Amino acid sequence: MWSRPPWSGFAPGEGLAAWLASVASRLDDLALRLAATVGSHEALIELAVDAKSLPPRTPWHRVDNIFFEARGTGWALSQLLEGVQRDQDDVLRQADVLAEWQGLLAELAMTQRRLWSPLVLNGSGFGIFANHSLVMALHMTRARDLAAHLAERLAKSPVVLVSPEPAPAVEVSSEDPAEAALEPPVVEAETIGEAPVAPMDNDMTQKEEDQTESSQLPE
Repeated sequence: MWSRPPWSGFAPGEGLAAWLASVASRLDDLALRLAATVGSHEALIELAVDAKSLPPRTPWHRVDNIFFEARGTGWALSQLLEGVQRDQDDVLRQADVLAEWQGLLAELAMTQRRLWSPLVLNGSGFGIFANHSLVMALHMTRARDLAAHLAERLAKSPVVLVSPEPAPAVEVSSEDPAEAALEPPVVEAETIGEAPVAPMDNDMTQKEEDQTESSQLPE
């Protein structure tokens, strides 16, 4: 197994399953609090919520507080999940959980749909008024189940990464590389024009000087 150096950050997949388990616990708590705002317990059958596990019924003036808390939690989790997907893409592909991960993101995106009513309504059945808390609890329950499933899959999937091949060694000459880089290359200059003149003998030079002086004497 390839162990990353300490300065490169955490190991791939480390703590991901535990974090998703805490996310599932957080979503479960929100789903129960949203379900507690529903007046009729028969409406909770679709959510598979045990009426005995519900907290005390939420007062009418706090229904919108819990609804928008769940809405904000869904938005924040979607941002975190997208960042984790980009950072831990190799881990998710190895565990083969990309489809479930995208499903969790899609379920959280449903919590961000536009609220057309100026108030958070708490109706019942197919009446005139909708039940926004019940719909939000449904999305939170589905997201909770997906997060718990992902946590189990990632906890069972070991992360094994192949270490990269080392770079080939570069041979360095005995000379100083800095001096070798600064030393200009030697280029042989071509001879242009007349050929070089060979050096003359000293005796021939002396004879030529004597002849020149004798020619200059008066007759």
